[in-house]
Amino acid sequence: MIKATLWICLLSRFFLIFEITLMYVPPNFKVEDKNEIVAFMKKYNFANLVSQVKGRLWATHIPFVIVEQGDEVKLIAHISKGNRQWKAIETQEVMVIFNGSHAFVSADWYDHENVSTWNYQTVHAYGKVRVLEGAALFEAVKMLNEKYEHPSSSAHIDNISPDFVAREMHGIVGVEVTVTELVAAYKMSQNRDNHNFNEIIIQLENTKNVDSQQVADNMRLLKKDN
Repeated sequence: MIKATLWICLLSRFFLIFEITLMYVPPNFKVEDKNEIVAFMKKYNFANLVSQVKGRLWATHIPFVIVEQGDEVKLIAHISKGNRQWKAIETQEVMVIFNGSHAFVSADWYDHENVSTWNYQTVHAYGKVRVLEGAALFEAVKMLNEKYEHPSSSAHIDNISPDFVAREMHGIVGVEVTVTELVAAYKMSQNRDNHNFNEIIIQLENTKNVDSQQVADNMRLLKKDN
């Protein structure tokens, strides 16, 4: 009995230490502020919905509307009925990947020998899905339409004939992901000293690449916040 108890304790400690992580995030780059993470998802809301279809990973690239309801976060979108992903999606956990700007960082920019790397920001949202049809689907479509179309636009949902909307809705289904876990990584050279951190910003700003310049801006904000 004593040996069995000891064995169980050792197993418990083993699994505690080697608990499955959903994304590798070194401590320097981990983000845990829920408000910051939700704001990031709202900013970069064109994301990848990942699930399994017949045992294989399947990804769909779609815009989401991020809705906060009390402590809950819901991700709402719609996909084509011709996309097989929706047919078994309610029976499994899904992952939605939100990516921000990213950029190459050359080791030539450091004042010491090192390796080149890549700076990026990303959020992985995990959750359960409810498929939306009927009135719930219409509300999902309306939310996305109102987010992007100006009220005076002929493409605003209030300016489209109900019959046309109804016909188009026959070809889609809505998805509502209730988020159960958020994992975020901002790898923005936080592990560098002030001199090298600032030099990376300068070098990124000097490029003609929009993503690199955006990363430089985000690094400045990160430095200001800290």
